[in-house]
Amino acid sequence: MAEFAGYTGDTIMHGSNTTDAIFFESSGRARFYTMFFPTNPNSGCTPQKFMELDGNIAVDTAQRSITFTPSSGQYRELYQSCPGRINVNRAMTSTELHDKKITYYYRTEVLSGDTYLRLSYTPSQEVGIYLEKTNW
Repeated sequence: MAEFAGYTGDTIMHGSNTTDAIFFESSGRARFYTMFFPTNPNSGCTPQKFMELDGNIAVDTAQRSITFTPSSGQYRELYQSCPGRINVNRAMTSTELHDKKITYYYRTEVLSGDTYLRLSYTPSQEVGIYLEKTNW
């Protein structure tokens, strides 16, 4: 993720792509990154939107949940071929940070012999995000 903060928007992405990454640290800190490319080829405009959040996590073992509460964040919009639009790079407001608080529900799953931490937005949701333990 080292390139995330330094990316300047010089690569045009076609299509509507979205990707997220979240890092949980044993200290109780977490970092969340999201990239969104709401490209509309009919408008001739290629915006790219980025958000980086830093905050704390609280684990509730009884509910099997992890709540991420951001304390700081950076928001960027980069534009290519968008007449009249300028790039944005600013700190997120306290209201925006409050709105990004999220709770994930977790369970472990074994897939093809590998154990993953599975996160979902509700306890019974079938679709989830699968995280693999790693050291960076």
